[in-house]
Amino acid sequence: MATIEELLRHNETHIDNVATTLRNFPDCAAKVFKPLRDTGFTDFKWVGAGVHSFLVQPTDNDKIVFRVSAKGSRQKIDTPFLLKAGYENDCNIAWLPSQPVHLDMLLAGSAYVSEQDKRLLLEEMKQAGWDVENRKDEENLWRNVINIPYKGGLRPIICDPLAMGIHFRDLQAKKMDGTLNSCSSNYITLQDQADAYNTAIENDPTGRLKKLIPKPVTFPETEVIRVEPKRSAGVS
Repeated sequence: MATIEELLRHNETHIDNVATTLRNFPDCAAKVFKPLRDTGFTDFKWVGAGVHSFLVQPTDNDKIVFRVSAKGSRQKIDTPFLLKAGYENDCNIAWLPSQPVHLDMLLAGSAYVSEQDKRLLLEEMKQAGWDVENRKDEENLWRNVINIPYKGGLRPIICDPLAMGIHFRDLQAKKMDGTLNSCSSNYITLQDQADAYNTAIENDPTGRLKKLIPKPVTFPETEVIRVEPKRSAGVS
């Protein structure tokens, strides 16, 4: 059994990472993780860390992960190509009141992304109006993509909001209304994401997720572009 604070002490992280800061300031860490502790989450395993965030997972629930990040790295974008959080909480801490620490919950996915997965994501984004040809920093882009379960298979999705602005220019001219929230009928919609969160909450035998998230998760309605169905990018 390991608390998040214990995991932080036993994992080397980059000096600029929010994990390093919370490891060095236990009182701040206790404040950030209070919502999880108060709802019965006490045992975690380490998933990974980046420059601005780190991920942990309850040892008895492989459907979700919790991400802790600097608030300045978060962006509110309603697009099905970004994995939206099913739970979010900002915590102001004394040493940096202008940059709250952001705690959120995400659907767990696979970090393995094949070349076929990459092509599928870019094709889907292009069809919805994204300027994928002008993407930047290709190598780091795919570090921010995971596969999540969808209709018996998997779908690639961007898991870090910061990556949307870094790797893609805004939109192609055909999306003159500026609508980001659209995808083909072959892709996971925001409603599908919300349904997956609500299923995870209802199926949690401990009831902890229901305490943490008492109301059903809802996301904006996705504009669906009807297309012929394609073979899944992977199998679950």
